[in-house]
Amino acid sequence: MKIALLLKEHYREHAVQWQNSLLPKVQTEFVSYSTFEELEACFYELKDRVDGIYVSGIMPYHALELLISEEDQVCLAYSPIDMENTYRILLQKMVESGVHSLSRIGMDFLRGNADLENLIRTEKFSQAVHEYEKKWEKMKTVEEIDEEEQAICQYYREQCRKNRFDMVITYFHSVAESLQEFDVECFYVYPSVQAFLQIMEGLQKNISLKSMKKKIPAVIYIDLDEADRKSPDIRKAMEQFNKKHLNQMMLKENYAGLEYITDYAFLRKITEGFSKCRIGAWLQEQIGFTGAVGYGFGNNLSQARLNAIDASHYGRNIKGNGCASVLIDGEENLIVLKKGSTEQPINVSEGYISEIANRVKLSSETILKVIGVMQTYGTAEITSQELMDALHISLRTANKFLSNLEKNGYAQVAGLKRSGNKGRPVNVYRILMNYEN
Repeated sequence: MKIALLLKEHYREHAVQWQNSLLPKVQTEFVSYSTFEELEACFYELKDRVDGIYVSGIMPYHALELLISEEDQVCLAYSPIDMENTYRILLQKMVESGVHSLSRIGMDFLRGNADLENLIRTEKFSQAVHEYEKKWEKMKTVEEIDEEEQAICQYYREQCRKNRFDMVITYFHSVAESLQEFDVECFYVYPSVQAFLQIMEGLQKNISLKSMKKKIPAVIYIDLDEADRKSPDIRKAMEQFNKKHLNQMMLKENYAGLEYITDYAFLRKITEGFSKCRIGAWLQEQIGFTGAVGYGFGNNLSQARLNAIDASHYGRNIKGNGCASVLIDGEENLIVLKKGSTEQPINVSEGYISEIANRVKLSSETILKVIGVMQTYGTAEITSQELMDALHISLRTANKFLSNLEKNGYAQVAGLKRSGNKGRPVNVYRILMNYEN
């Protein structure tokens, strides 16, 4: 395996140490960067000639997630905050430096009202660190990441000017660099060799799994109504689509639809990382198609085919006025693919959807429609009037949907809302279903 260590220059000494501990079958290459622009450029230079890439922490890892497209994904890994090493450095440096007051020690997650001594006494130190790390995952742009790092450096500099710290322990090397002019000891927390090797072992497994996945069978099933079955236009449009993609799909005629056999790698490519339906968009553009496209893959062709057909049935029942596309994978996770650039794909377990549907006495497709509305509105709260307008159903039906969800614990009344200056206030329901945005 070829793995690139995409790290800042100060990691070189540690990278060499880590390389010597790896198994002979792993070939590593050290590549340095300074800015996010260089990080992105290095990634695109490496992605086609290595099997995986390792970066130092959550900040560059999340930056890459934001910078690269779904199609360009490779196996990525990073070292999360090494809690054991953090404790070791804290204890060792306190003893060596003679610092005995925890209030005189600065750490990245202590900004605000957090108190180091209290966190240790109440055994919430690890929780505070992990919550701080998760904060980076919520950032929407690399500019936000950059601004937060600069804010951390500025915070430390202000505190050092006020003589509030004797020692700083940080997860940002930029902090150590920015505090050189102050008489404050600053220690950057590198992960231990053991922690690094564990991450690399996980990366190697992911590379192996990805290599195997590329070859597993996949099926695309286009659900046709009576008019579509008699029309040659849809077949011509699909022939053109297949030619554009070097004929990587093999057609198998089916009395109820068009069935194309391919593999996982191609399926991932044409759905932009299982997020968008290119086939649906193509057919809609070429012939005004408003049917359903189902995607499926599995450990064998039979499973892939069943998943694709089941996915098309979901799509047919949730499509509304346009084309709908659904994917079911080998673990029976169900993904409703987006049609436009502003939509978010729904990603949820098919079993979870079926469980909710059975409990609330609604169809699985109805549950998916409600989730889709919540994503469109960008909130977890909705009124029956809003649900009625979004799904083009009667107010009575919308009230039934929300009432059934509430009775079974999948919604709760969060307050009241009045439409305009007159009229009775109506309930605002908070939907309590788990799905990925």
